[in-house]
Amino acid sequence: MPPNKTPSPDRIYQIKIVRRGSKPPVWRRVLVPAGLTLAQLHHVLQATIGWWDAHLHEFEIGPDRFGVPNIEMEEVRNERAVRMSTALHKVGAKARYTYHFGDGWVHDVLVERVLLPEPGQAYPFFAWLERAVALLRIAAASGATTTCWPRSPTRITNSTRNSPNGSA
Repeated sequence: MPPNKTPSPDRIYQIKIVRRGSKPPVWRRVLVPAGLTLAQLHHVLQATIGWWDAHLHEFEIGPDRFGVPNIEMEEVRNERAVRMSTALHKVGAKARYTYHFGDGWVHDVLVERVLLPEPGQAYPFFAWLERAVALLRIAAASGATTTCWPRSPTRITNSTRNSPNGSA
């Protein structure tokens, strides 16, 4: 795709969400329609990360801030009025997503690829969840125990295979 051409809203974005400051890195990958509003993206991020939308949030894209407008945050633009295909319009585009201002959970949202939708595939598509389910099936087939939950997958290692509760 030419670098200056805005993708059509019917395209699919492969995005990577990375929690800042986490060691080891904590990240998720998801496929979303480019036509989502930033408000809809917020709900996808909540589901991807495993939160319940109980705190305030905002997106920072370049010099602009987007969120739920209120009297205390006048400079925040309405996230319902902006589509991803406009705000994050090319591969490499980034947003900073802050959730729960008191705890300061900050994530980088990166557009990794712009794709055509696959016929019959529902979106958003949670690629990390598919991998977690596959890991659970492998663990079950081998008789291993694990603490690998669908919302927070962990690696199955030799130390977790042999412990009674699945932890190292």
